[in-house]
Amino acid sequence: MKKMALVILIILTACSCTSTEVKDAAVDLTVNTPTYTFRVDNTLVPLDANMISCLTIYQNNYFASYISELDGTIQFGIASFPTDCNSLVLYDYYVAATEREIIAIAVKNEQSIFLVEKTDKMHILTNHYISNDNVQSIHEQELPFLNDDVLVEFFVGENDKLYFITEQNVYVADNTGQLELNIPSDNTILSAMVSSDGMLYIYTQTRLSNKNRAQTHVVQVDLIRGTDNLTVLVLDFNCIAITNGEALGYNIIAYDETSVYGFKLSDDVIAEVVLNLSEYGYSGSNLRSLSLSPEGDRLLAWDVQSGAGDSTQSVVLSFIKSNVEQQRQKLKFGTLEVSNELEKYIANFNKTNEYYYIETEVYSFENMQRLATEITVGDGPDVMDLRGIPVESLISSTVIEDLYSYIDNDASLSRNQFNKNILSLMEHNGSLYQVVPFFNVVSLVGASDKVGTSLGWNIADMKSIQEKYPSIQYAIPNISCETLLELICQYNMDSFVDWESGTCFFTSDEFISQLNYCATYPEKLYIDDYIEETDSIIMGYSFVLPVTISDFYECQFYEMLFEGDITYIGYPSQTTSGSAISPNSSLAMLTSSNTKEGAWEFLRGLLLEDYQMKNLNKYGFPIREDALIEMMNQARTVADEYIGGLSSGDVHVIYTSATEAQLAKIRDLIGSVDSILRADIITEIVLEESKSFFFGDRRADDVAQIIQGRVSILLSE
Repeated sequence: MKKMALVILIILTACSCTSTEVKDAAVDLTVNTPTYTFRVDNTLVPLDANMISCLTIYQNNYFASYISELDGTIQFGIASFPTDCNSLVLYDYYVAATEREIIAIAVKNEQSIFLVEKTDKMHILTNHYISNDNVQSIHEQELPFLNDDVLVEFFVGENDKLYFITEQNVYVADNTGQLELNIPSDNTILSAMVSSDGMLYIYTQTRLSNKNRAQTHVVQVDLIRGTDNLTVLVLDFNCIAITNGEALGYNIIAYDETSVYGFKLSDDVIAEVVLNLSEYGYSGSNLRSLSLSPEGDRLLAWDVQSGAGDSTQSVVLSFIKSNVEQQRQKLKFGTLEVSNELEKYIANFNKTNEYYYIETEVYSFENMQRLATEITVGDGPDVMDLRGIPVESLISSTVIEDLYSYIDNDASLSRNQFNKNILSLMEHNGSLYQVVPFFNVVSLVGASDKVGTSLGWNIADMKSIQEKYPSIQYAIPNISCETLLELICQYNMDSFVDWESGTCFFTSDEFISQLNYCATYPEKLYIDDYIEETDSIIMGYSFVLPVTISDFYECQFYEMLFEGDITYIGYPSQTTSGSAISPNSSLAMLTSSNTKEGAWEFLRGLLLEDYQMKNLNKYGFPIREDALIEMMNQARTVADEYIGGLSSGDVHVIYTSATEAQLAKIRDLIGSVDSILRADIITEIVLEESKSFFFGDRRADDVAQIIQGRVSILLSE
């Protein structure tokens, strides 16, 4: 059992639906874990309908209303498909008249369906008899009591009574639509349900006058014995809706954004979590028409998800009952920042993987000690994104796994499937401790007739070019001394640190030279001095630009800007090319993981051909060689089609298919990178101590000595 952020007020005082009197105190409710759970069984999108709504269940079939477009005409209809969701073919039982919209559906049995249809002027109840996939309309009745209200829910209860739930009333009618009972509410009605013994449960919400939040109530009404209304529960959590839970032994089932709960209402209220929605990457706020099968073995809902642009599409969710022993195992994913790529991958993994799910833990530079402690005591992540974390300290501490052993034993993967140069950047003494599914390349770009055609240069080369052209103010436009030093450190840290020996070289002539060069740039940038980067190149004030290359097209823009051939020259360095890869994620498996099989299941999915091919031109360059070749083929074969473009200042380029020379230039750049972008604590130390030099308080060699001492201590820890 566990305590949940869920407070229930047990109310023993009789009260009306329009007047709720709370006299008892709030008590914490212990939420039990039952001997079963529900897991995702199937998730399907109806391909031949724009939207499914008003989903309901009867025996082995789902019934739904749907919206589709045919020859420019919007149609509303009803359809059915099996509860196992193995096929989601919509069977058109009935198509509403052109001027009508189906807003609610209720099923009496497999052959009798009630609809609430709406026109501009009225609401209409229609009853349909279904036989051999044919439909016969057997009754139609206007519903004037709905015309001034908003319909929330509609269902069939015992004795074929029809329940119309609106925001302010519960209307009970016979099976012809003749009104028999009206139960008004001063509070807003959000949901309702009726039990087999004639108990009506109305879920309402009222805004508290003295608090900036709402309070929700479940009101019980005995429709058979006519006893006074009784407020059974005051739900002090963000409950979204309720439904019948009798098939599982509950009076009601309620759900919030994260979970589905079952409530047993007696002298002692019992609550159990029957489904963890967040475990599967779903939010209860997107769910509609949650219902339980009569056998209690399946939960059903439809989830409105974002589609292209402003469109939405309904996805049918089917959760099947299983034993607790069959619950999925949790994998902990640690990161300083969740990339857009991983956020989507994790959501899909959680929805589709049968055995594991991911729980994300976001750390920060400030709580790195907490991460270290968790790893030490065996409570750390199973998988980590190493961006921003000193990888070598983890390697030397033997806390991350060699992934080559997993690749070599995976029937679907092998080392030669990956780009050799990129893979080598992640190696350490012949072992592979991190993988980068997709990456960008960061560099400096300039005109070949100024910077030359060879990749890589140093501070002296940069200075000599500046001296040739009097108009040049700064080699790189719109950059401060501190920002330039940060970039040089991020892209060239391997020049100053020997990770294998744990030594550093910040007192070297190269670092001091770069420190002095950075000091020639302004301490601060002022808006009055700002010039568009492209204008600075065109007017000759600067001659190189920082770039992040993520595809084979962008060089077309820079060739136009520099009016000819370009060279990705990189940041100045004596020992490296000056260009580096910037990973979208840099993933490792921790040796302390108790679920290594699951951790590898998560990691390998990012490296498989199917995933890499499906995500070309989304997250940068793929690490797989076959996917990279396919990306090049796409770039060369999209002739005469609009595939995007780039604009900056007065330079505008619409991309066309790439030339072989452009493809070769990017391919050579990927083959030349020899470092990984590092934004870690060592860079923070360099920037912190360099301020005193830039502000004139210390000499460059004194600052270098301080940095050398601090980083040496860090590397020795």
